[in-house]
Amino acid sequence: MRALCISIHDVAPATWSLCRVLRDAVHERCPRAPVTLLVVPNYHDGGADVPTAYLDWLRECVARGDEIALHGYTHRDERAHATKGVQRLVRRIYTTGEGEFAGLSHREAMRRIARGRLWCALHGLKVRGFVAPAWMLGDGAWAALEEFDFEYTTTLTRFIALRTRQRIFAPSVVYSARSAPRRALSRGWNRALLAATTGASLVRVGLHPADALHPGVAHHALKLLDKLARVREPMTKYAYARQLNEARQALRIPGTERT
Repeated sequence: MRALCISIHDVAPATWSLCRVLRDAVHERCPRAPVTLLVVPNYHDGGADVPTAYLDWLRECVARGDEIALHGYTHRDERAHATKGVQRLVRRIYTTGEGEFAGLSHREAMRRIARGRLWCALHGLKVRGFVAPAWMLGDGAWAALEEFDFEYTTTLTRFIALRTRQRIFAPSVVYSARSAPRRALSRGWNRALLAATTGASLVRVGLHPADALHPGVAHHALKLLDKLARVREPMTKYAYARQLNEARQALRIPGTERT
């Protein structure tokens, strides 16, 4: 099975207009490709109340075959400013203070995940996956995640089927749009990454709202998607997790522990 999972990160009312541009562009380029929408219930503490039109759009996307996944609760790492050394570099500078679940205690991670799930449930949005902002899960967050019935989560380089604890190497194509040099570097890096990982069973392409603001980035991403969709089966992350689980059950191989 050679799969392709496409996701749009940071989906919230504040980013909705850009997310729609990205979703429409993916549909135009790859009409049969579903998308996993990574929804943030209280993006940057902007409040959990949302426009009806935004919720209608999410439901319409699901009706067309897309999937909703929980992407943290606020997408903000309030403790990033207090870190030092490597942690400061990663949590404050590399992720610009958005690695919400990087340093949370087990209790606080539980609280935020529960609030996010409740928000989704209240709006009729079923979620089967959790993707931490910036793919950063600290020990407390890992422990909390295992107490919920999510089917999968992901890190920067791995797809984890939580029911069977399978960890699959899954390169993630993602762009950095914060400056012209970073945009140019990420385009080159993504070309090299795909060339080096053609044998991977899963390739992930993650789009962010800011990508829609830069035609060079958007064009490059859509061109890669078109190429990948010709040789891989596009599917949601939940669909991929389900296939992994079914294959493991058919073989009756015990799951491995998370490392």
